[in-house]
Amino acid sequence: PIGGGKSLRTDVVPLLQQQKVPLGAAMEWTGGKLIIVAGAGSGESGVWSLDLDARTGHARRIQRLTSSASVLSSLRGSSSRFVLASGSTASHLWKLPLATNSGRVTGPIQPLSRLPGNQSMPASSVDGRVLAYLQETPSAEEVHVQFADSGRDGVLLAERARPKVSPDGTKIAYTPFRADIG
Repeated sequence: PIGGGKSLRTDVVPLLQQQKVPLGAAMEWTGGKLIIVAGAGSGESGVWSLDLDARTGHARRIQRLTSSASVLSSLRGSSSRFVLASGSTASHLWKLPLATNSGRVTGPIQPLSRLPGNQSMPASSVDGRVLAYLQETPSAEEVHVQFADSGRDGVLLAERARPKVSPDGTKIAYTPFRADIG
C-alpha cells in the first residue's frame, strides 16, 4: 500500500499492458501520481505519468511524458519536477593500423563496420585476414564475417552466437546463445 495499511488491488497492470509499458519498469509514487520509467529494449521506452487514487487503487489516466530510445533507469522528484537517469550503450569494433615489429600506429583509427547497431565478440585468424563478429540491430542478431583483403562483409549466420575463427582462417565455428541455458 502506498500510504501504509491494508493491501489494495489496483487496475494498474492491465492499463500498463494496454499501453505496452513494460511491467519491470522503475516506478516512483509522488503526489497522487505514479511516475513510470521504461527503458529501451523492454517494450515502449520513455517516462509515463499515471493518475492513481491511493484510496481506491483505481488508475484514472496514463500519459506519456517523454519518449526515448535511450536506457532510462531511475528517477526521483516531486509531483511537479523530477530527475531521471538516461543513457545509452553502444558497442562498436574499430581497426587501427600498426607496424607489427614496432607497435607504432601507422594510420587513423576507423570503424570496422558502418552498419547500425552493435558489433561485439570479434574473433580472427592468426594473420588477421578473416574476422568474424556478432552484429546486433533492433531487428536482427547475426554473425558476420569480414575479409581484410577485399573489405567484403557479409552475414555468415542469422543467429545470436559467439564466433571462433580457425588459426588459418579457413573455418569458423560458433556457440549459439540459447534462452534455456543460463
